[in-house]
Amino acid sequence: MNLHYVDGKPVYEGDQVQIGGNEAYYPVCRKHYFNPPISEEEH
Repeated sequence: MNLHYVDGKPVYEGDQVQIGGNEAYYPVCRKHYFNPPISEEEH
């Protein structure tokens, strides 16, 4: 699964594809899709 991030936070709604946004998508398993591991440095 590919998880879309904006400003370090996961996004589950909106456009499904962001043109030129390869750096905003991260491959994750089903478990981490709904419970993403967000490091403390991003807060």
